[in-house]
Amino acid sequence: MAVTKKKSRNDANLKAILEAMEKYHDENTTASIKAYRRGPFLIRARILNPQFKGLSIGERQKSVWKYFETLSDETVNDLGQLLLLTPSEAKESYANRVFEHPELLDD
Repeated sequence: MAVTKKKSRNDANLKAILEAMEKYHDENTTASIKAYRRGPFLIRARILNPQFKGLSIGERQKSVWKYFETLSDETVNDLGQLLLLTPSEAKESYANRVFEHPELLDD
């Protein structure tokens, strides 16, 4: 299973987001999911799925968001970034590069 959690700590909101993403992954086994907390109020999440090819951003969001609907408002408010990319898009995406290397935004 391609599930990655960066920075292990007791974090209920991060855990809830990862659980929602794991439910998505259970039904979309070609997907790779990853999430981590970047700051006290910022969780970054990414789903790489070759099945996103040819889908608009809205279609991708619709296919994924149903897994997040049961999350509390507080948890959703912590989700500051949700990247929905194909693996080939990820190779060219600046947002994905920053997701992989958040220190690029540090001063």
